[in-house]
Amino acid sequence: MESEIDRFLETVSSMSLSDAVNFVIFDNPVSKTFGKILTDGLLTPRSEPMGRPRRSPVPMQASNDWLSQGRLSQILGASGNWTRVAGLSGALAVILGAYGSHSPALKQVSPEKRAVFETANRYHFFHSIALLGVPLCRRPMITGSLMFAGMLIFSGSCYGYALTNYQDARRVTPFGGILLIVSWLSMIV
Repeated sequence: MESEIDRFLETVSSMSLSDAVNFVIFDNPVSKTFGKILTDGLLTPRSEPMGRPRRSPVPMQASNDWLSQGRLSQILGASGNWTRVAGLSGALAVILGAYGSHSPALKQVSPEKRAVFETANRYHFFHSIALLGVPLCRRPMITGSLMFAGMLIFSGSCYGYALTNYQDARRVTPFGGILLIVSWLSMIV
């Protein structure tokens, strides 16, 4: 009796490259479920105050151009600037990560400062990705502003300390962390 994993590995190993790419993007269970959620219109914004019952979702028409017709494009259109901010912040995180990995100046600093730089970059990158979900929040301006300010203060002060050895930069780092925590909590309000 073969296990599920053995059957899966046997199936995947016999696929061509195009079949494997198609499976990873479209035919895996996660993609199918997410696609069904999007095409059925279940990603509707919540416009009622907490405690009131939600209206039933309005089903979308299934078509090849579901993003331009559906509610997701309406949500992103209303708060699309956060997607742009996420893209810019993510690009900056990658640039700073590459600088931290390849800069001769950072290779000469202490391991403690290098760890601080890597922590700043990790939090910067994760929260840049999280900014992509801000348009789906109930109050995207509040959540996005808190997250962006927290990311700027937390990661910025860590970057500043690691690159310049400016000790006072570490004083504001906890405030950035608090803003990041509050931004995550604002997603549930």
